[in-house]
Amino acid sequence: MGNTRVIAAVYGPREVQNKGQQVNSSEALVRCEYRMAEFSTGDRRRKPKGDRRSTEISLVIRQTMEASILTNLMPRSQIDIFVQVLQADGGTRSACINAATLALADAGIPMRDIVTSCSAGYLCSTPLLDLNYIEDSAGGADVTVGVLAKMDKVTLLQMDAKLPMDTFENVMGLAIEGCKAIANYIREVLLVNTKQLECQRG
Repeated sequence: MGNTRVIAAVYGPREVQNKGQQVNSSEALVRCEYRMAEFSTGDRRRKPKGDRRSTEISLVIRQTMEASILTNLMPRSQIDIFVQVLQADGGTRSACINAATLALADAGIPMRDIVTSCSAGYLCSTPLLDLNYIEDSAGGADVTVGVLAKMDKVTLLQMDAKLPMDTFENVMGLAIEGCKAIANYIREVLLVNTKQLECQRG
């Protein structure tokens, strides 16, 4: 997304490795690990393993993806999602969710709908879609939204500054439009890939 580059991998469904982690054996356990490569930003300092930001984003991605995965179809199993930021230029959370959606679809994991994410902000009295690093660092409000587009259901909403209600509605509406545009694009990509696979098999 823009200059942000993310790689995602999905493994499973497979047998649960740590039975203690599975609260409900009638549904699949979804696990997620988020990391930023040390070279992903201009700052080359070594990131501590298990830092709080990575843990928090891992949890956000996992909860967002759980809303779309039909976990009840895969009891007593686990699905592992790994996402790594290779190049960061703002919107890394959204890029990771979109990459995870593509990886889940590619792995054939059954989903209610594809979940897509986009951020929007408010800077210099102007709503902006998909903020880059400079816009994100300017101190304006930043709203990250995740949506199940066909179901019109919001699965993620995070905001890091206060906004008046009418402005917030405009910014959130812009983010949802961005999510739906990404969903349409992802569906087109998946359709093209499916047709290519069918041609190779045929």
